[in-house]
Amino acid sequence: MSRSTAAKSSTVIAETLLPYEIERLHQPPHFIAMWFKMCGRHATHEKAYEAVEEIYSSHYKRNRYKNYESFRRSMKHHVSRGNVQ
Repeated sequence: MSRSTAAKSSTVIAETLLPYEIERLHQPPHFIAMWFKMCGRHATHEKAYEAVEEIYSSHYKRNRYKNYESFRRSMKHHVSRGNVQ
């Protein structure tokens, strides 16, 4: 999937999210759950992460995580504690 196609995909998803779903992205378990949904739409896990960050930053004008590696550490922490379904 090209970069522009991925951007369009995340834009379409962002437009279909309800306001409370976007607000929930502040919470790591919800951000991770959205990442899992995006994994099926993108060629790599990192591209899926970038798509969720794009949704987040389009509403909050900043990234949720510093980079993909930071997100992975957070995800590992929350998954190991059973915070993500």
